[in-house]
Amino acid sequence: MSAKPSSLGPARMQRGGASPGRTRLLALRVAALARRMGGVTRAATAWQSGLASLWRALDALPQAPCPQAWLVAICLALFLPGFFSIQPLDLGETDIAVATRAMLEGGSLLGIPPGDAGPIGIHWLQAAAVRALEALHLAHRHGIPAYRLVSLLGAVLAVLATWHWGRALVGRSAAFLGAGMLAGCAMLVAMAHLATAEAAGLAAATAAMGLFAAAYVGPARVTAGQAAGFWLAVAAGLLLAGPVALLPPLLAGLTLAAADRRAPWLRALRPLQAPLLLAGLVLAWRAAGGDLPTPWPGLAAGEPQPGRHLLLLAATAFPAGWILLLALPAAWRERQQPAVRFLLAWAGPAWLAFELMPWGIGAVLPLFPALMLLAARWAMGGHRPPVVLLVIAGQLLAAAAGAIAFKTFEVAGLDIRELPYGVLAILAATLLVWRLLAHGRARAWARAALLGTLLAAPLYAAVLQGTLSHLPVARIADRIAGTAWRVAPDLRPGQFGVLGFDRASLPFAFGGAVQGLEDGPAAARFLAAAPGRVVAIADLREGQFRRAAEALGLEVEEAATILSFDPYIDDFGIMIFYRAAGAAAGR
Repeated sequence: MSAKPSSLGPARMQRGGASPGRTRLLALRVAALARRMGGVTRAATAWQSGLASLWRALDALPQAPCPQAWLVAICLALFLPGFFSIQPLDLGETDIAVATRAMLEGGSLLGIPPGDAGPIGIHWLQAAAVRALEALHLAHRHGIPAYRLVSLLGAVLAVLATWHWGRALVGRSAAFLGAGMLAGCAMLVAMAHLATAEAAGLAAATAAMGLFAAAYVGPARVTAGQAAGFWLAVAAGLLLAGPVALLPPLLAGLTLAAADRRAPWLRALRPLQAPLLLAGLVLAWRAAGGDLPTPWPGLAAGEPQPGRHLLLLAATAFPAGWILLLALPAAWRERQQPAVRFLLAWAGPAWLAFELMPWGIGAVLPLFPALMLLAARWAMGGHRPPVVLLVIAGQLLAAAAGAIAFKTFEVAGLDIRELPYGVLAILAATLLVWRLLAHGRARAWARAALLGTLLAAPLYAAVLQGTLSHLPVARIADRIAGTAWRVAPDLRPGQFGVLGFDRASLPFAFGGAVQGLEDGPAAARFLAAAPGRVVAIADLREGQFRRAAEALGLEVEEAATILSFDPYIDDFGIMIFYRAAGAAAGR
């Protein structure tokens, strides 16, 4: 009898062995997975190749043809965001702009503006710039960008001057790198956006010290024109910054003469030209009808705070400050080399003087070109700094980037529409710190220095073009002036008074004089003195004003109320607008 086939056989065959169809399916899946892995591998390879090409291009940039064009492009990428859109800021620029506008309206570009708010040189330059822009129909005197143009040009010229004269000290590549690092410094970016004298003064100081460096390195090659240029730059610095402009060349000269025990550069600079040149400038000015300038701002503006500028260096020199910290010990060890000695003499003694005298944080800006050139010279080599110093420098970099980014996020949080700018600031700061520390670990310091400047551009754009330009609640002066015109469309200068906000940005935004009111009774008397007047009262002074108006028998009506954020005191406020009862309503 033949054996019956077991019913379990086929099942066992299916479980124990693979059918041809299943084998083909498995092969297809493996092939698809291999293709995907191959695509991922090719994409990763392409990404790595692209990054390598980018790093090579970055490394080659200091040797690129026409470096001035590259530096100007970097400057514009850093300085233009927010330049036209940030409101007039009460950080000195509105005082200077109001005084310059008064000089323009007086009809003389040589006279001293009423209520002079700054060294006379900045008013002359601003007045000339505004007149030229108005003649070309590119701007008008009631907008702040026309007054800021001098600062923008001064910052760009300072960067170009650092490259031009830095070549003789540190070489072409390091000079380009130092100029690029200077362009990205947070302090210079800020000053390029303010209608103040610091950026223009930096250009004059850099030109003067660059010509001084030429005389120090090669005194026999200095021409009479270069010597005259040095004294002209010093004179320009005096007109733009006052006595502080004399400190870097004076202290550097004394330091170099003491260290070298000789000063051949002094004869090369032809010091006898100085009094003749200055006398000629004064006589020409007087012949043209100009008045003698008022005394320059005094040196004692408050109590000195020794160490203040040093503590702020990580922020003011961001993002190059951490590389500067790593470079300074090596620069001190190499102080016997003429170029290093000159740069140390340029920055060191004057820095100590600024620490001991109560000047603002912008006073040290003329020393930044020397510091950036020292940092760039060090960054061109693959140095291995001490681990402790590297950790401290990296932490300072991260702290400065984090402070800028999270403060931007905090301010952007005042308006939900501005939050994307805060997020962009955090992302840009994170990318900057990550990449710079990665290149630092690889000891690619030059790449890290230049990349820091380039990656700072989106961070600054998020702050300047994003948050500061578009946050409506922070534009307090514009909001007050605009509301006053809405309440009384025919309101003229002198008819508007304010109690609780006395900054110069308000008369600039209003386009004329605004009466500052001391207290509630003064506000009531101002409103009662003439018909058609309007007053804006801070909410904390409203009760005092109403009681004073009632005592005078003045019937008032509330015309408008605005909520605003004052960025200078980091607080909200309410301004209430009043006019006499029965006045014609505004549109």
